[in-house]
Amino acid sequence: SPNLEEPLRIPFLVDIGFEASSDKTINFDTLSVKYLKLISIDLTGRIKPYLNNNKLMVKDVKVPQGKHRLQLFIAYTSGEKTMMEIVLVVEK
Repeated sequence: SPNLEEPLRIPFLVDIGFEASSDKTINFDTLSVKYLKLISIDLTGRIKPYLNNNKLMVKDVKVPQGKHRLQLFIAYTSGEKTMMEIVLVVEK
C-alpha cells in the first residue's frame, strides 16, 4: 500500500511488508531508502523509526504534488541484497 496504479491524494498511508524466502532471514539493519532526484537524498534515518515487525508503516504521509521516485534496498543475513524502486504520483 498504497496502490501505485492510481494517483495518490495527501495524506496517504505507506504500508510495505517484507517477506523472506523460506530459508532466509532479513537483516533489517540493512534497510536503506533513497529519494531519487538529480542528487539522491538518503531518507533512511527518517524512515527507520516506522519499521516494526517486518513492516514499514507510515501514516498520514504528506509530500508535495508531483512524481516521487524512491529506491529501497535490503539484504538477507546471508548477504544477498535486493532493491525495489517505487514511483509515487501525488495529486492535490
